[in-house]
Amino acid sequence: MEGKAILYADVMTDSMRNAIGETNRRRAIQEAYNVEHGIEPKGIVKGIRDLTDRVKIIAETRPDYRTDAADRQELGLDPVHLPMEDLQKLIRQVDKEMKEAAKALEFERAALLRDQLMELRRAEVEKKVEPA
Repeated sequence: MEGKAILYADVMTDSMRNAIGETNRRRAIQEAYNVEHGIEPKGIVKGIRDLTDRVKIIAETRPDYRTDAADRQELGLDPVHLPMEDLQKLIRQVDKEMKEAAKALEFERAALLRDQLMELRRAEVEKKVEPA
């Protein structure tokens, strides 16, 4: 993987020098191990269900939720059209998955889930301000 850290400082402190030295030492050990064992590092590849798919699954399992195909197509399966209870349940589910991904150091997956979570929370706010 190609990563870069940019440090801003007027003076190189001993702490910075030690941290950079330790990082370089660990990197050299990891690279030697990878070469010895024929390992080529690559990013995590783990499927993330598209938010539209998640909403579609909920819509199809709720008989009271716009069962008419024309209605669903008109709505575009936007999460704002889910019942509030289902929307909040989906928010909790995606939030939990995001935190689990971050804890497992799957940061790319966590970022994608964070984006879905932001979209769901936007829909929740829109739903709360809808006229009754």
